[in-house]
Amino acid sequence: MDHVHASELLGAYVLDSCADVEAEEVRLHIKRCAECAEEIDRLGSVAGLMGATDLESPPPHLRAAVLDAAREMPPDPVPS
Repeated sequence: MDHVHASELLGAYVLDSCADVEAEEVRLHIKRCAECAEEIDRLGSVAGLMGATDLESPPPHLRAAVLDAAREMPPDPVPS
């Protein structure tokens, strides 16, 4: 796997979203590429923060207001 392809997969790799073959190729690449190994560390820190938040459901009135507003929006025109 070349550097460009590996670097495009780093985000998916950190989130465990690569196919097994791709994940193995990324693992092999980061063993010999300091730039991608550093990027994996940065992305891993961010991914860890994303999972550390406590998610709460919105209050019922807010959910209803958002859904009502969405229903009132005109549909996007179909591109020709």
